[in-house]
Amino acid sequence: MGRDEFVKAKLYSVLDGVKYDLREGRPAYSPESLNKWVAALGTQQVVEQLDILAKECPEDREAVLWMLKAYAPAERFAAVAARYPIIDITRLPSVAGYGVHKQDAASKTNIVEGVYYGGGASTEIIELKNGRFRYWFESDVVGAGPPRSSYPFVGQYSVEGDVITLKHKDVDWPERIFRLANGKPSLWRARDWDEWQKTKVIKLEHWAAFLVNYPAEDIWSGAVHWRTLVPLTRP
Repeated sequence: MGRDEFVKAKLYSVLDGVKYDLREGRPAYSPESLNKWVAALGTQQVVEQLDILAKECPEDREAVLWMLKAYAPAERFAAVAARYPIIDITRLPSVAGYGVHKQDAASKTNIVEGVYYGGGASTEIIELKNGRFRYWFESDVVGAGPPRSSYPFVGQYSVEGDVITLKHKDVDWPERIFRLANGKPSLWRARDWDEWQKTKVIKLEHWAAFLVNYPAEDIWSGAVHWRTLVPLTRP
């Protein structure tokens, strides 16, 4: 096996970890371990193989771009990212602490606080207020998830660029991206936003919550009927 093939083979394994990191928001690699790994293979060789993988492996492009953002010179990252405009580069997590070619941190987005409601296959309510959040969730699967009495989950949220992180270990998909969907403030799971941009169809399995003008408690108790809310969740 030649050096390029060796580097590419190793990249496949590490990209699985990076994809998990991007999907779950739970780091698969510490900055120190990832930097050490890249340095051992050779930063230039890693960047070259990442460029090739971006062309050959569509399912890995987001993870590839994340690594390029960390380790490639800015002009190389920009050149590769330009080939894949469908991937929202602005929402890729910050790579501060990774690599030797650090990028400028993304400027903060003007997040709109308030009550967000998502009513697909499940009911989700996210209230953002003064840097803190309250969270309610109910699955359409009987017996799935914590009992209703355990809600709301409460905690602080952080904002990095347009990514909101709900800091609570029991919140599924704690990272959401803030978007104006046809002018409507909304919170999305990243891959669902990417799909909606292509299809303009919100599916039952999508995690998307829209700003509504109702108290969270009234939604959770049923005082505000879901038939009133659902039209508000269609951009």
